[in-house]
Amino acid sequence: MKLVLISAATAAAALFGGSASAESIAIGTNPQGSLSYAIGAAVAKAITKHSSLTVRPVGFGGGTVFMPRINTGALELGTDSVMATVFAYRGTEISKGKPHPNIRIVARLVRFYSGMMVRNDSKIKTVGQLKGRPFPTEFSRQRIVVYTTKAMLATGGLSVADIKPVPVANFARGVQFLVTGKVDGADGAPGSGIIRQANSKRALKFISLDATPANVKILDTILPGASFAQLKPSKRLPTIREKVTLLSFPYLLIAGKHVSDDAVYKALKALSGAKKDLVASHGIFNSFSPKNMAVRVPEVPYHPGAIRYYKETGAWPPK
Repeated sequence: MKLVLISAATAAAALFGGSASAESIAIGTNPQGSLSYAIGAAVAKAITKHSSLTVRPVGFGGGTVFMPRINTGALELGTDSVMATVFAYRGTEISKGKPHPNIRIVARLVRFYSGMMVRNDSKIKTVGQLKGRPFPTEFSRQRIVVYTTKAMLATGGLSVADIKPVPVANFARGVQFLVTGKVDGADGAPGSGIIRQANSKRALKFISLDATPANVKILDTILPGASFAQLKPSKRLPTIREKVTLLSFPYLLIAGKHVSDDAVYKALKALSGAKKDLVASHGIFNSFSPKNMAVRVPEVPYHPGAIRYYKETGAWPPK
């Protein structure tokens, strides 16, 4: 099997050193330091170790940058949230007017969490108390955060019009502004390197979202595939200082339609036996389950190589 790469493989070679191999596959992620990059890097390492494929993670500005590359065949794989994947396939929200009909689902990797943060010494305890306060907005290079922020504000009865907007490029800048006091809250993912680093400079904490039936409907409308889930304090998550309710959603491995069935099949087979390696790379993979890699995703089709693997293992159709 030979997978010939052009731009993606060249980028991977430049990033990691050496020349691009004809058998290499690039996996697009968010920038280095993000939890998304850590997930993609762990997946790349595990597949490389347990198969004949060589996979390299390449950090981009976000899914709006690497999804089009997957759709056009310039990039093989990517990791992204279920919501961003649905939006990209439809050509709505962050991908408005630009449908990506050639992306395919490969697997559910982990359960991803996102929530509202404030400084640990803040008196803010609920989302509603952010009303009238400076808060990161726009996220020009990471548009999916616009929608997670919109949904979380809505659970507190707020909209962007109810806060003082502070334009930022991505969630990392919003977290930096939270540390320096330029904003009073921020959208973030517990466990990311960026948030751990920020917390070491100024103590931060996540606050609970209100998981009412009405707010469940809000999530269904704004963030297809997302739900509420609770997290407890742990050494791995220092910004979770008490039991809190956050957003939760599947984080997916996706592939382009152009990627061979054999390559996708080999990648899944490698991942199915690699949980120890994945957990060793990042604790978020404690939620990884080879038996639950096939999940139902609204509208987006699965890659034929993935369907082949799941049929052989009795996991098809997705539950």
